[in-house]
Amino acid sequence: MIKALHITGGLVGSLKEGIEAIEYVQKGIVKPQVEIRKFRELPQVYEQLEKADVSGRIVLRIAYE
Repeated sequence: MIKALHITGGLVGSLKEGIEAIEYVQKGIVKPQVEIRKFRELPQVYEQLEKADVSGRIVLRIAYE
């Protein structure tokens, strides 16, 4: 409220709703924003989160390269 942020989303509450959510992605109705980053970039990711400069999700790749 204080920052006047607008967040759109929801939690999946059942298997049926989860399947419907996946179908929306498959049909192109919903386009998830996912960025894959290296684990060593975690400090920069935290900085982005603190600045509210993240749209979608960031996934950290932990496996060795």
